Amino acid sequence: MTVGSDYLKFLKNRLEKISWPEALPKNSGMAAVLVALCRDPDSGLEEILLIKRSGEPGYHSRQIAFPGGFKEKTDADVLKTALREAEEEIGLRVSDVEILGKLPLEMTVRNILIFPWVGRIELPYNFILNPREVDKILFLSVDRLIEEGLSPIESPGKIRGESLGIKVGDELVWGLTARILKKLRELLLKG
Repeated sequence: MTVGSDYLKFLKNRLEKISWPEALPKNSGMAAVLVALCRDPDSGLEEILLIKRSGEPGYHSRQIAFPGGFKEKTDADVLKTALREAEEEIGLRVSDVEILGKLPLEMTVRNILIFPWVGRIELPYNFILNPREVDKILFLSVDRLIEEGLSPIESPGKIRGESLGIKVGDELVWGLTARILKKLRELLLKG
């Protein structure tokens, strides 16, 4: 299956139907991520931007993720959180992101509520990586995500159990990031 030129319109229509509950769990933290979609100017392929977190000590050290992080008191809302974090981590200016909508909420094993936003950016882009937070940027083809999907894997992290995963180059995408990719894939497959 090849992503057609109108897939963004199709996806935006699907994203508009997603709503988040008004009443949120009281004892959970809040974080937001940006699922950034872009077209490779050389190949013409639609891609999803991912980051490899740096090796700095932390719970998600060296994992593949979306730009994002915890909501701060100065963030007006969780969309501002996702955009602020993307700017801090990879130098993506707010004015360069077209927000298409939101994906269903996710909850981490550490009781953190994740608000995933889907946005569109234009490539080429002069990304400026924050070396304390990001080691590198990776791209996953939307076509590949749709065609292959995610496979069951044994979680390589601190919390053992079964997860979903997909390889991007030599890197394994798993855990929360894989679950968000699965939701994106499901929306794109609905016809």
